[in-house]
Amino acid sequence: QLSFGSRLQEATNNPSNNCLLAYKDFEPQAAQLVEACLNQDSLSVERVWELEKGTHILDIAIDKNGTIALSVWKKGKTDIVLFNPETSSLQLLMNDTAQDLGPSWTDNGTLLFHSDRHLDYDADEANLSASEIGVFELYELDIATSKVNRLTESLGGAFQPAQYNNNIIYSALDEAGFRIAQLGSEPIVETTELPVIEVNYPVVSLAFTALNDNGTFTVTESQEIKTELSSSDLQVTTYQPLNSMSPWFWSPILDYSTHVDLETDVEETEYTLGLGIMGQDITAQHRYRAEAAYSNSLEGHLAGSFANAYYSYTDDLTNYSVRAGVWPHIGGGAMEETALGVQASVNNRILQDNFTIGSNLGVGLIHLQSHDDAILFEGNANFTIGNLQSDFWGYHQKGFDIVASARYTPYSDDGVNATSSSVFLGAYYAQSLEDLIGLDIGGYTDFNAQVVYSPLKEDSADTANPFSVRGYIRYHRSFDTKWGLGNTTFFVERISIDSKLRSWYDTDLHIGGDIGIYADINLSYAPIFSVGFEVGYADDLFYGIKFKSGLFAPF
Repeated sequence: QLSFGSRLQEATNNPSNNCLLAYKDFEPQAAQLVEACLNQDSLSVERVWELEKGTHILDIAIDKNGTIALSVWKKGKTDIVLFNPETSSLQLLMNDTAQDLGPSWTDNGTLLFHSDRHLDYDADEANLSASEIGVFELYELDIATSKVNRLTESLGGAFQPAQYNNNIIYSALDEAGFRIAQLGSEPIVETTELPVIEVNYPVVSLAFTALNDNGTFTVTESQEIKTELSSSDLQVTTYQPLNSMSPWFWSPILDYSTHVDLETDVEETEYTLGLGIMGQDITAQHRYRAEAAYSNSLEGHLAGSFANAYYSYTDDLTNYSVRAGVWPHIGGGAMEETALGVQASVNNRILQDNFTIGSNLGVGLIHLQSHDDAILFEGNANFTIGNLQSDFWGYHQKGFDIVASARYTPYSDDGVNATSSSVFLGAYYAQSLEDLIGLDIGGYTDFNAQVVYSPLKEDSADTANPFSVRGYIRYHRSFDTKWGLGNTTFFVERISIDSKLRSWYDTDLHIGGDIGIYADINLSYAPIFSVGFEVGYADDLFYGIKFKSGLFAPF
């Protein structure tokens, strides 16, 4: 161990002086860039540069000549900059709304990075117009000519490019998760030219910055962080998942909706309010989620409140999961209540060249207050074949899915206890018309489906008829923004419009639809959650506030 308590990150070797360049961050104030040199068993800080308030460093890359590229975050934007240690200045290479990350130099001096930009620059504009589509691709920047080439075209995303021998390798995301990939011999190349940018971020050059006990900074001489390195400083132990499974993220749970019966003018308002956390170990094999919330529409064990925990273990393409506690029960009757119990499931995927085959089997033992003291069994089985993929938020989709499922569950309706057995067949197709415009078409049927139709929750028919058919057409579009709160990490990244035209047939033909406007919001350096307003019609008028999270989804 070479440093203690200094919070240094992203240590990168500088070939020009054989020293390390790293950074430490003081959120939400600013980041510091630190140059430290290793002399035998000691690490000494030589120089420190403190960036402008509200500016943070995410990545560092140094080429063989000592040219330093940084990925810098400021007011919701992440841009690639060149850092000159002699003049203590940052030269912007990009200045747009795209998120540019993971810089890496090639042997010939070009700069690789991944970005969610779209190359639609108009030479008459003063700045690059980058329409964010939520999908990260690999790009190559020629510093001398300011030409940018797009090297990949994917739906899941391409990240962290690096040169390996004469090839470019990167981290690819698809339906199987992350994997290491190599760029093909004929990469997709789409070229644009960046405008000349003459804006520099101010940087303060310091000899060494130390933090006093009273919280102020002072400039001192070069200081050794570690004077001796002994064998007792480093301990090699067997990997233990619990050591890295502290919570990674918290998220609010929010849902508010009002239904208006247009014939009787009666309004019914439902809301859910709570909090969830999630976490995983470093290998992402062990994951967990937990939530606690209250809903005014529920009855049951905790008088409308519910709390439960979920754990999953993934071994290659097979996932095992278990949930225990109290949760909203999806039954088949008009009564909405909570279930107390435990559920377990096994999910497996088989990868083919052009599609994935997925299967899931789940069972549970639950208690419903409407069923007195009985311990009840419920189960479900699902089979999917397709290649439907989507971006982080689900706005940008492509591919198809064919789904078949069967479900057995108890429920209560007007004081009558019963069970529901249903078979579900579905087909979905999504195709992007443009980078920010998409069209989804879905259709599905239920056999013996005793489910209440709720447009803000699930697409299903309000019918006791043993057969129903449903379908929809969905249109969505997103617009990037530049709305931030000063120098903080709170930022509205994009505004999105999402709409659906629905139709379903049970004993009668029904037509409905809804439209929602959402704001995708950063709480830190990455998009965290989205909140918006929805209004629509499905036999009655409904409107409400809708919340969704890309990292945490309520059960």
